[in-house]
Amino acid sequence: MNCLTEFQLVFLSNTYQEGLRLTNEFTRNSFALNMSPTFFKEHLKIRLSANYTNQKNRFADGVEGSAIRFDPTQPVYDASSPSDGFFEYFQNVNNPDGPQYATPAISNPVAQLLQTNDRGQNNRLFGNFEIDYKFHFLPELRAVANFGYDRNAGNRRVTRSSNARSGFQNNNISRGTNYYDESERLNKLLDTYLVYNKKFGKVDFEGTAGYSYQKFENSGLAGYNSTDPSAVQRVFVDDDVVLIGFFGRTNFNINDKYLLTLTYRRDGTSRFGEDNRWGDFPAAAFAWKLKDDFFKDSKFLSDLKLRLGYGVTGQQEIGNTLFYQQLYNIGDPNSQYVFGNTPLPVGVPSAYGPLKWEETTTYNAGVDFGFLNNRVRGTFDLFYKKSNDLFQVAPFPDGGNYSNEGPQNVGDMSTKGAEISLDIALFNSDKFDWDINVNATKYERRIDKIALGNPIYTGATGAGTGGTSQILQEGFTPNSFFVYKQLYNDQGQPIEGAFADLNGDGIISGDDRYIYYNADPDLLLGFSSNIRFNNFDFAFNLRASIGNRILNTIKSTTSYYSQIEDGQLQNVSTNVLNTNFQNQNGENVLSDMFVENGSFLRMDYATLGYTFQNWLDGKAKLRIFTGIQNPFIITKYSGLDPELTGGIDSTIYPRQRQILFGVNVKF
Repeated sequence: MNCLTEFQLVFLSNTYQEGLRLTNEFTRNSFALNMSPTFFKEHLKIRLSANYTNQKNRFADGVEGSAIRFDPTQPVYDASSPSDGFFEYFQNVNNPDGPQYATPAISNPVAQLLQTNDRGQNNRLFGNFEIDYKFHFLPELRAVANFGYDRNAGNRRVTRSSNARSGFQNNNISRGTNYYDESERLNKLLDTYLVYNKKFGKVDFEGTAGYSYQKFENSGLAGYNSTDPSAVQRVFVDDDVVLIGFFGRTNFNINDKYLLTLTYRRDGTSRFGEDNRWGDFPAAAFAWKLKDDFFKDSKFLSDLKLRLGYGVTGQQEIGNTLFYQQLYNIGDPNSQYVFGNTPLPVGVPSAYGPLKWEETTTYNAGVDFGFLNNRVRGTFDLFYKKSNDLFQVAPFPDGGNYSNEGPQNVGDMSTKGAEISLDIALFNSDKFDWDINVNATKYERRIDKIALGNPIYTGATGAGTGGTSQILQEGFTPNSFFVYKQLYNDQGQPIEGAFADLNGDGIISGDDRYIYYNADPDLLLGFSSNIRFNNFDFAFNLRASIGNRILNTIKSTTSYYSQIEDGQLQNVSTNVLNTNFQNQNGENVLSDMFVENGSFLRMDYATLGYTFQNWLDGKAKLRIFTGIQNPFIITKYSGLDPELTGGIDSTIYPRQRQILFGVNVKF
C-alpha cells in the first residue's frame, strides 16, 4: 500500500481588536489542522480539516442614540452624583428611598458603557472528514462521503452597577442587574454521493447523484438572573431543524464547444408540516463557445462565449421551527386553570399557520468576451428572478390567530437587471504592470402580488410610537417609504404640521400618506486598480451607490425646540435651525423631507508595498507594505454613514478607519 501524506499545521493564531466604543474589545485564539493522505496509488483520498477557536468579547451595545442626544454642555463626571460619580439628571435627590432619575432625560453615554460589564465567551470546534474512493474495478466511478461537524458553545453575562440609571425602575426598585445566558449550537452534516466520469468520443460526461442530511441543534438557558433567580424564570431553549436532500447533476462537454449542465434537487425541512415539507428544485445551464464558429480568423476578438441559465431555489429560513402546529405555553401562577381542586399550568396557545417553501426562479443570459489577446476581458449578464410565496412577518386578520403577527407566505416579487464587468490590462511589461476592473449593476425589484391584496406596513419610525414608515404594496419596490408630503412656504421653508391632503377629504390623516422613493439604488458601480512598477505595488478599490434613499430617523426625531424648552434636557439636531419645528408628533416624524439621497462613493482600501526580490541571498522574498481601510467616503447624506441595510437610519455602529503595516516573507 502506497501512502502519500500532505500535512499542514497552523497553530496559535491570535487576534486582538478594540472597537470604536469605549469598552468594546475582541480577542480570538485559533488552531487549525489539515491533513490529506492518499492510499492505493491515489485511489483512496482522505481529507481531514479540524479547527478550534476561542473568542472573548466585551460588548458595548446601543449608545450612539444617547451620544447624539445627550446634552454636550454637561460634564461626563460629577463627584457629587449618586450614580457612581457620573453626571446624570436627577429629580428629588434627597428622596428617602434613594435618588430619583429625571424623566425623560437622556442617559450619560459614557456612564452607560463604564457602569456595564457585558462579556461573552464562545468556543467553536468545527471541521470536515472526507473520504474519496476511486473504484479499482471501475476507475471512472468515485464514491465520496463527507462528514461535517460544527459545535458552537458560548455564554454571556451582563453585570451593571446598582447605581446606574439603567439599573433602576420607578421607585428605585432594582431591575435585573446580573443577566446570564448560555447556548450551544450543533451543526451535523452528512453528504454522500457517486461521481461518474467518462469520455464518449467527443463528449466528456460527468454524472453525480447523492444524498444529504443536516441537523441543527440549539439549546441553552436565557434570561437567568443570577442575583435573584426568582426574578426571571430560567428558560430552556430547544430549537432543532433537520434538512434532507436528494440531488443529481450531469455535465456534458461536447467537443470543448458546447457545455450543458442539468441539476435536480429534492429537499425536505422539518420547519414545515407534512403537506408542505418537500420542495423540488431543477436547474439547467448551457454555454456555447462561439469564437471558432464565427470569428475563427479574427485577430481582434480573442474569446466569445454565450451562456444561458435557468434554476429554481428554495428558502425555508423562517426563524420559527414549529410554527406549522399549535403549541401551548406553560402558564404562570396567575394564568392557571383550576379543574376541581387541581390548578393546571395551561397557558395561552401560540400563533400557528401553514407555511411552505419560498421559491425563486431565475433566468439569465450572458456573454463572455475577450479582445486583443484577452488584454480586455469582460462579461455581460441579463437576469430575471421571480420569487413566489415570500416569507414575511406580517399582521394576522383580527381574531384570525393567537397573536397579532407571525411568519406568513405573503406574496410574489420579481427582480430584473443587468451586470457588466471589464478586466483591462492597460500595461504589461517587465517593469510596469497596470490592471483595472470596472463593473456596474442595475436592478429593479417589484412586488407582483400581496396576499388578499392588502398592503403590509413595515419599518420603525424611530420615535418609539410603534408606528411604521415603509410599505409592501403591489406594483412597488419592497419596503418603499410611506410618508406624508411636506408643504413649504414661499421662502421654501417647511411648514410645521402642514401636509398635502392627497385624498382630498379635508382632513390630514394616515390616508394621506403616499409612497415616496425606496432604499434600492438606481445603479451600483465598482472600480479597482493594481499597479506594479519595478518592486513597488499599489492597489485600491472604489465602490459607488447612486440613487438609494434613506429615512433619517435620527434627524426626524431630534429636530424640535420642545426637546429643550420642555425640560427634556437633550441635544437636538442642527436641522432645527432650518425647520424651526417646535413639537414632535407622528406626522412630523413621517415627513418626506426626512427621506434623503444616500448616494455615495467609498474607497474600501488602498495599499502600498515594496518587495525585496533577493532577500537572504536569493533564498526568500520580503515584502513590506502599508495600507488603509475605509480611508474616505464622499456623500451628501447628512447622517453618519449612508451604507446601511433597509433604508432606515436609527444609528449604526460606525465603520472604523484602520491603518495597517505588515511584512510578508516567501521562501
